[in-house]
Amino acid sequence: MGRHTATISQDQLSAFLKLTIAEEFIYQFSTLFPKLSILIVYLRIFTLKPYQYAIYTIGAVLVSAFTAALFVAGFSCIPFRFKYDKSIPGHCINEHHAFIWNGFIGIPTDVAMIILPLCGVWKLHISRNQKIGVMITFLTFNL
Repeated sequence: MGRHTATISQDQLSAFLKLTIAEEFIYQFSTLFPKLSILIVYLRIFTLKPYQYAIYTIGAVLVSAFTAALFVAGFSCIPFRFKYDKSIPGHCINEHHAFIWNGFIGIPTDVAMIILPLCGVWKLHISRNQKIGVMITFLTFNL
């Protein structure tokens, strides 16, 4: 982080790579739970079955992607130690592709979580200005 790898010791590099591995796991938890909490709020607000089915579907996709990402983070290198110690024999998958697929799954679920409440709000029997205000509230809730 700001220094060339040739200027740091092997121990410093190893410590940095270990922290990066920890970050992979922490990131998965830090993205799943806020999204699930938003979906739980949606379940309480939107009581119609089609909305609830959509919420459960989005939640299932999120949990599935979370599980797959944890699996990839844990088993992307054989042996695991090879992730931070390249001096031992081992191999890794193409982690760049794994990161792309993880993001690829996150984008549609995020868009669905933004659009879902807007459809419900538009059907409310309130003035147009009130609908716009509620929609802005939901949009800021998701961002």
